[in-house]
Amino acid sequence: MVDIVNQNAVLNPDATVAVSRPPTERTDAMFDDLARSARLAGHTLVALLLGGCAIATPFRFVTAPDAAAPDPSAPVVLVLTHAVADPDRRAAFDEHTRRVAAALPSQAGLIGYALRRELLGNEAWTMTVWRDEAARAAFVASPLHQAAIAAGLPGLVKVRFRRMSLPAGALPIGWSDALRLLDEDSRTYDLRPSAAAAR
Repeated sequence: MVDIVNQNAVLNPDATVAVSRPPTERTDAMFDDLARSARLAGHTLVALLLGGCAIATPFRFVTAPDAAAPDPSAPVVLVLTHAVADPDRRAAFDEHTRRVAAALPSQAGLIGYALRRELLGNEAWTMTVWRDEAARAAFVASPLHQAAIAAGLPGLVKVRFRRMSLPAGALPIGWSDALRLLDEDSRTYDLRPSAAAAR
């Protein structure tokens, strides 16, 4: 037992309180547990705060060899995609997404594009604008895109698409407008094995 002077000792110099100190090991263990709890709480807080956060590129106009500036009133084709990846099987999807994104600026008929993905999540979006339907269809049929679909599709849980025409003068489209357009009207494909078995 160690005598520790109480705050009241100022008023009564003879007042003391007997306190039993825990062994050093218990104190160290308590501080270790407290530190672990604080780290876990910090990681949880970061995950909660950033879980819905996304990073995005602004819309980029492309200067491909055939990318003449369209007349502002001419119709162009906007394609929006939203993919939800399976966190355990997304490696091929991520790799092929990077390859396609790197090759986009050289695609014939592409006017511009933008990319978006969750910071700590499993969702990704693309926005591409094409000179016309033939340019879009040629890209979809290209070996690069077909390889990306074949390799990446097994790593996806859900995909949404929207394709629409709009005047070239409406470009660039920001992400808030793109997400609104995708939410208003899109085709959704549930790719989970249980959903496929139910079809």
